[in-house]
Amino acid sequence: MFHPPPGGFEFIELYNASPTVALDLSGVRLAQGVEFTCLSGTSLRRLLSAGRGHHNIAGFRAFYGVDNSVAIVGPFDGRSR
Repeated sequence: MFHPPPGGFEFIELYNASPTVALDLSGVRLAQGVEFTCLSGTSLRRLLSAGRGHHNIAGFRAFYGVDNSVAIVGPFDGRSR
């Protein structure tokens, strides 16, 4: 989310359309605006979000109604453009 509502969190969401194949994101790097590198063993089944500058995962989940089936990694540095 590029411009989150007041009290919200900026985040990037990646979506894997395959219902059966997980994507290996080990070492995948986001750059040019945001800076984030996926750790070894990071895989994407359905949804993955990386939040900017926040460590309050429970607050993020509560604010956006995100359940535990969604993997959340991060935070990332920088800002989305």
